[in-house]
Amino acid sequence: LLFLMVLAILAEAVDFWASSTDIHEAMVTKGSLWGAAIGAGAGMIILTPVFWGPGIWGGFFLGGLAGLLITEWFHQSQLKSPDQATKSAFFAMIGQKMLKGFFSVVMIFVSLSNIYS
Repeated sequence: LLFLMVLAILAEAVDFWASSTDIHEAMVTKGSLWGAAIGAGAGMIILTPVFWGPGIWGGFFLGGLAGLLITEWFHQSQLKSPDQATKSAFFAMIGQKMLKGFFSVVMIFVSLSNIYS
């Protein structure tokens, strides 16, 4: 339980640090939500037969992240050059989302392993 609390605090600290720096925040639009939902469903369908149980959670995370990134990349490509996020800010956003998602998947894994052990 203490390990989960430390992971939650660490994930929120990373998010707080990222929001205080110049990291691009993806706009929450209907298209990005649909892209993340479709990506999460596709990721679960693709990774579940390969990795069984962990494939559900990993596929949900990776597919959702891929869907969000594809829609955000498409949105950025439609903007004019001065309005686009810089490449470093865009990749920092990807890293932030991946790190928070990784912490979430680890917390789910720890919780489920404690429940079913």
